[in-house]
Amino acid sequence: DDGFMSPIPETIRPEKSIGIDLGLSHAFILSSGYKENNPRFLNSELPKLRVEQKILSRKKIGSSKRKKQKKKVAVIHERISQKREAFLHEKTTELVIKSQVTSFVVEDLNIKGMTKNRKLSRHINDVSWGNFIRILKYKSEWHGKNVITVNRFFASSKICHSCHYKMDEMPLSIRYWLCPECGKEHDRDINAAINICHQGLADSLGHSDYVKSSLVAIPVSAGATTKAIGMS
Repeated sequence: DDGFMSPIPETIRPEKSIGIDLGLSHAFILSSGYKENNPRFLNSELPKLRVEQKILSRKKIGSSKRKKQKKKVAVIHERISQKREAFLHEKTTELVIKSQVTSFVVEDLNIKGMTKNRKLSRHINDVSWGNFIRILKYKSEWHGKNVITVNRFFASSKICHSCHYKMDEMPLSIRYWLCPECGKEHDRDINAAINICHQGLADSLGHSDYVKSSLVAIPVSAGATTKAIGMS
C-alpha cells in the first residue's frame, strides 16, 4: 500500500456526462459528435513486418542468424506497442484530465469473443479497445471521475435516440440511417454514443428509461461499473 487514496467521487450530472462508442474506422466516438481517427499503427508497419517475418521463416531453427532476425521482428512489434500505448494515454488524459466531463459511459464489450472473428480480430487488437477502457477507468478513479458500463446486449446502434424507435436489423455496412418513426437522420456511431450515454445515466440516476436532462444527481464511487439494463 503506497498510501494513495482516491479523491471523493464526482456527482453524476447529465450535463457533465458523455457516452463513448468504440469503433474501427474511428478509435472512439463521443456523444458530443466528436470522432477520433484510428491511427492504425499496425497497418503502417505491416509491410516492413511482413518482410522481416518472411526472412525469419527462412532462417534455420536454432541458428544465431534466426535469433538475430527474431529480435528484428520483436523490435517492430515493440515499436507498434509503444506508439499505441502513447496514443491511448494521450487521448484518455484529454478525456479525463483536460475536459470538464465528470462521468463517462461505455459499453461492456465482449472483446475476447469479438476477436474470434478472423476478419476483424487484427483491427480490434490494433485499436486496443480493452486497454483504452482499462486506462480510462484507472485515470478516472485517480481523478474522482466516474465510468458507467452499459450492458453489452443493449442495442445502441439500432435505437433512435430521439424517439426510441428500434430497428429490427442494422448491418455494419449501414453508417447512416433515417428513423422511420420520427424521420430523424442518424450517423450510426454518434447515435450509438448518445444512446450509450442516455442509457447509462438512466440506470445510474434510477430512471426506467433514457434521461434527456435531469435536476437529480447522485454520487457514486469513482470508476465504479454500473450495469445498465438493455432495452427490449
